[in-house]
Amino acid sequence: MDRQRSNILFWGVMLLLGSITLAAVAYRLESTKSPLQTASDTRKLIQELGGTPSGGVPIALFVTPTCPVCKAAEQYLLARNIPFSKFDVQQNTAAQKAFFQLLNGSGVPLIVVGTEVLLGFNPELFQAALEGAATELG
Repeated sequence: MDRQRSNILFWGVMLLLGSITLAAVAYRLESTKSPLQTASDTRKLIQELGGTPSGGVPIALFVTPTCPVCKAAEQYLLARNIPFSKFDVQQNTAAQKAFFQLLNGSGVPLIVVGTEVLLGFNPELFQAALEGAATELG
């Protein structure tokens, strides 16, 4: 009986910790404030880092070569013909500086969509950011 209670307590604590972790990640994904005030700011940043901004919503994808989620984000964009500029924060020192100092990057992928900064990759959040940025551009 004590063993059964211990198991229930253990799994209850694990479930609680998992829920707290997921909530923290979701909050972090949704609450990141961008220092970029306009789409023009984002286009300028992309150009300064050596990318070519699109005429529509500017999108910058900050990655590392060994990040599987970065590859998934890139494939998602490519499969949907969404124009973006990709920056390897391990190889491009200017991108690395922008990633840490301007965008407060703490992990990859980091995606700038218009003026919104997304940490990690969630297709639904990305699409919502893209639609919001497109609406802002008119």
